[in-house]
Amino acid sequence: MKATARFLTAALLTIAGSALVIRDPLALIPAADKETTTWGAADPTWSPDGRRLAFSLFGSIWQVPADGGQAEQLSSSGGYHAHPAWSPKGDKIAFIKGTIPGGRIPNVSGKLMLVDAATGQERELATPHPTAGRPSWSPDGARLVCGLQEPDAGSLLHEIRLADGAIIQLQFRPPGSAAGPWVDASWNPRREEVFFAARRLGEPQIWMMPARERPIVVQLPLTRYKSEQIVLLDSLSALPDGTGVIYSAVEVNGPGNYELYRIRPQEGPVRITHTERDEFSPAVSPDGRLIAHVSNHLGNTDLFTMPIGGGEKKHVRITGLKFRLPSGRVRVRVLNEFGQPTPARLYVQPEDGKPYCPPGEQIFHYPLDPDGPRQGFFLASGDNTFPVPAGQLRLVARKGVPPFHTGFLGSDSPYDFPLNTMAAQQARRQGGLVVYCHPMDPGSNDVFDWPVGAMESPVTAALGALDAMELLAVHGPAYGVWYALLNAGFEISPAAGSDAFTNWRGLIRIPGSNRQYVEVGSKLSWDRWIARFREGRVFVTSGPLLTFTVNGQSIGSRIDAPSGQPYRARLVADISSAVPLRLVEFIKNGKVIDRREVKDQVRFFRMEKDVEVSRSSWFALRVTGHPARGVLNAGHVDRVSNIPVAHSGALYVKVDGKPTLIKEDIEMLLQWISRLWAYLEDRNNFGPGDNRKRAKELIDKANDHYRQKLAQAW
Repeated sequence: MKATARFLTAALLTIAGSALVIRDPLALIPAADKETTTWGAADPTWSPDGRRLAFSLFGSIWQVPADGGQAEQLSSSGGYHAHPAWSPKGDKIAFIKGTIPGGRIPNVSGKLMLVDAATGQERELATPHPTAGRPSWSPDGARLVCGLQEPDAGSLLHEIRLADGAIIQLQFRPPGSAAGPWVDASWNPRREEVFFAARRLGEPQIWMMPARERPIVVQLPLTRYKSEQIVLLDSLSALPDGTGVIYSAVEVNGPGNYELYRIRPQEGPVRITHTERDEFSPAVSPDGRLIAHVSNHLGNTDLFTMPIGGGEKKHVRITGLKFRLPSGRVRVRVLNEFGQPTPARLYVQPEDGKPYCPPGEQIFHYPLDPDGPRQGFFLASGDNTFPVPAGQLRLVARKGVPPFHTGFLGSDSPYDFPLNTMAAQQARRQGGLVVYCHPMDPGSNDVFDWPVGAMESPVTAALGALDAMELLAVHGPAYGVWYALLNAGFEISPAAGSDAFTNWRGLIRIPGSNRQYVEVGSKLSWDRWIARFREGRVFVTSGPLLTFTVNGQSIGSRIDAPSGQPYRARLVADISSAVPLRLVEFIKNGKVIDRREVKDQVRFFRMEKDVEVSRSSWFALRVTGHPARGVLNAGHVDRVSNIPVAHSGALYVKVDGKPTLIKEDIEMLLQWISRLWAYLEDRNNFGPGDNRKRAKELIDKANDHYRQKLAQAW
């Protein structure tokens, strides 16, 4: 079946009765003729004889020879299927059936299911709460242990007996707090105990505990991760001799990518992979010789095996797909206004509700409609052919910015080079405007606690290539980053936006929830809007509207003041809001100099203040409202706030034409750049040639810039 789409379109197809439809359930969908083709497979689990691997792909459970080959579909019902666990007898595979996931490493919670490995027959194991953790079999195959999502308590381990369906709760809510939302378990093949990876109290750790209900239970942490390491755990697999586990973890303040580790009681973690990519979901073979795992070593995720002690990995190459039910291939062409193939985001919605894409492409899971369910799409080239099950198929093509990554093999920029600053400089030379987004984690005060923060912004600013800082994605911490740069003499605009809808972190905002308003005067044009935005004649808001002046001069103005006597500045602010206001603040050089609480459901407010200026200073207005229905602004994926906020751009009073230079902020920025270089050296992902040298030269220039300013600061 062929489909052609122009611009922003949707198409409904029926994949049946066509020469391209393959009705034989054992028919083969061939892969591309590349040794490096990846399908996006995840969650491997070994058959008891060690000959095959079951895994999750396109929202179903499949199996493939451990050396690679044709993959056969096992589960085929609706819903998204993930986290398979092969039974010790080899006749069944447990898995979780839920909805389309989100996130970089998607954890799918939902129903606990069994599929017959021979017939594909599926049945649900009734549980009182959703399954929220990878299941693991007891050595005798009579029981399963997995996390269940207890109301208001987090995911806690339970034992499920297959014979009578009895469920025994092994863990209870930690006193004073809830457990984490997910727990991975792996039954010790030699003893009645369970290894698990979870957050109980404090940081996430690898634990072990008895596998039976007992009056007294000791949950022993095998790892001792500290808060400053910022560790994220993926999954774990018990060693066949019962002496410990292999697990996947990332230390955000360390190398920054997921690696595989071995841990045994009385022994610290031993790192067994040393890659520049990510290694997920380890599964130890029954004979203890190999580790099957997931890696983005070739770009998209796929299955690999490696020796138990580390060493070269082998790609478990999937050569084709054998669907259990009738299936076919669909060719989709997306054409531009000239009738030529054009890239687009292609949402694929077949009858089984699962996303599909061509071999070698990556599926992203994000809502198509605001507040709608997640749906799968891939980045179509404009002419793509891919496998789908028979039946109706809905296709939606959308143009726009596609997701991208740097520092990952398979992307256009696989190294930590060129630096962001180099790209920013090139953009500026072409007339572009450079904005750093979501500069800090809203729950932290250290920019290096968040790998997607504005780590390089002080370098970009020092080399004259930073125009604006996005404030409202995380507002509180972002304000501090912006203030520090203004206190280092830069005249940088505030910015706002709804962030990227197609990155792996999920839908962060609804479109237009955060906005920036630029004062353009009597004439409106794109060039004038950009120019006035670059000048700082802007305020950002998720609701309240404002005006702010100093001695009658508007936001973004530069006021010259003579030295020798204090300059008297009159600050005036007018705010209007559709929702009640709570707090209005005047800011001078990053400090609150006047704060007014607004009471009695007020929606219009005026604030005035006289200030004496003896040294060059900048002023701004900050507004906070009461929580309001329908407001979605601050925070990121799981920290979206309904508190309306607004912030003006800066207005500068320059004494003798000098910039604002605050010593403590410049010293902090110098320390920031030192930490940035240490971070880049730890990652050691500069790439070939003299890339490291060129990066260091850029860092040195930034350091020189701040040292010169430090000599003039107060």
